[in-house]
Amino acid sequence: MGIRPAQPADPTVVSELDVWENEWFPLADAMLTRHFPKVREEVFLNLSQTEGIQVIVSVGTFMKRLAALEAGNDEGRRAAERLRRYGLTQEVQAAAQAMLDRASTPASEPSEPDLAAQREAAELAERNLWDWCLEWSRIARLVIHDRRQLRQLGFLSARSTSGDDAADVEEAPDEAAARAADDEPRD
Repeated sequence: MGIRPAQPADPTVVSELDVWENEWFPLADAMLTRHFPKVREEVFLNLSQTEGIQVIVSVGTFMKRLAALEAGNDEGRRAAERLRRYGLTQEVQAAAQAMLDRASTPASEPSEPDLAAQREAAELAERNLWDWCLEWSRIARLVIHDRRQLRQLGFLSARSTSGDDAADVEEAPDEAAARAADDEPRD
């Protein structure tokens, strides 16, 4: 339908909001319950502490209701003033609003993968692996003298049915190419 799904919220922002909520919801609830029970009913109507992604909604709702206290009646303004004296200052509320803004900002679109660069990196990795295999096989043939081990490693073909060890010396195709490369003169 041409509509992209919503980007998941940044887990660090959700965690920060959860810490904020765990500190300020209980304080506001306790103070309002004792001093302004009617205001408490309005602020915490269908609102409780949450966890996970739901914390964005609960803190957002709480912030809107705190702003309504400031613009509301006399009792609401007194309640907001007392909350500030308890530490829920404009700066603390601004910090929560900044976290909410970060949580609602969509993540940037993922960029298209650079297929040419990926192909080039894969070819380089394959060349490096092949060079390593050739180097390792040359060293192994120099160090290992037990024909059974060489056969197990694929450097000799299977034992002939005649039992003649001379038939063992046939090299695997890759080994022959590696030996031919080794025999080339170097500058």
